[in-house]
Amino acid sequence: MLAERGMHMPIPETDLKVGLLVENRTRGLGKVVATERGYVYVYFLDQDETDEATQFKLTFAAANFDRPQLQTHEELDLLPRFVKIDGSYRIEKISRTFPDALASFRKLFPAGFSGDDYVSEERDYKVAASDALVNAFGNGRGLALLKEGRVEEVVARALTLETTNLAHPRWEKPRIAEALRDLQVANAYFEAVFQLADAKTVTPPLFDALALAVETMKSEMGPIARWPATTVFLALLRPDRFLFFRPTQTGKAASLVGVSLGYKPAPNWKTYQAVLKLAANLMERLGPLGARDLLDVQTFIFLTLSGG
Repeated sequence: MLAERGMHMPIPETDLKVGLLVENRTRGLGKVVATERGYVYVYFLDQDETDEATQFKLTFAAANFDRPQLQTHEELDLLPRFVKIDGSYRIEKISRTFPDALASFRKLFPAGFSGDDYVSEERDYKVAASDALVNAFGNGRGLALLKEGRVEEVVARALTLETTNLAHPRWEKPRIAEALRDLQVANAYFEAVFQLADAKTVTPPLFDALALAVETMKSEMGPIARWPATTVFLALLRPDRFLFFRPTQTGKAASLVGVSLGYKPAPNWKTYQAVLKLAANLMERLGPLGARDLLDVQTFIFLTLSGG
């Protein structure tokens, strides 16, 4: 992938067609969702307005976007249709309710979260990764390793033990791993993660320290997916407390139950506090189906709301 090698090559204007995945150094990964009279409209994963595509002149897009070799992405592949509304291309609003999402889940797993098929397909591997990370770093063990100066060991073990698909294995994990090669960045990042995981009570300063650490993470491959980077290890170290946050999918879940996330692309406590309130809301609703923790809540969100 050109972007992964730190290189840039313009895209021919004729190749900027609907469905093409593109990447920009500043805006990150996106998908062309419409073209119109010398303009191209791109939906980015990391943007303030989660339902509106951004307009670019075709000449600008051709000169400033890269075309990733990998032309598939679990979230962008499942975007709903975009329609033109008042001059902008927005995600088509489809009336959907929480019972609709619940019915979709029941269709996939009739026995709910306790069924053997759900456990073997969706839960076991996440629990295994969670247990491994807790055994390695939980209850003060991670902070003790950092205090001993064993940052490189922490990074290597954490990346090896995180075997889930929460963070995308091609788009997100390699960039997070590259950013953590900077041991000063890695130390700040894991210190904040471990302090949050070990804390009796989550406080804004603790979360702000993690958000600040994520803002310092850099990769030559392209922008870091900031919310996934912020929450992936938290969700596995403390699945009773933290929800893995992928903004587009989680935003859809929030709309189903009437919760406002106050979403901002840069990790911040106000947004994540709203995410945790949403998680508690969904946990209460899904408990009767056998949901045990926020790993199950995240799985429900992904399985029922990825496609809009």
